[in-house]
Amino acid sequence: MADAAKRITFWGSIAVWILGIVLALNAAYDSEYTSAGICLLASVAAMGVLSYTFMRR
Repeated sequence: MADAAKRITFWGSIAVWILGIVLALNAAYDSEYTSAGICLLASVAAMGVLSYTFMRR
């Protein structure tokens, strides 16, 4: 079960990371800088979750 949870965490975090960057670029293009910052914050949080998941044992 732990392997399945790691796979779900990995792919979910990768999806949030990529979508956060794409949506931040889109929001910045539309001059929505607060929304762009929130999307980048979500992207950084996804990388934090990913690193926490794989660094602990």
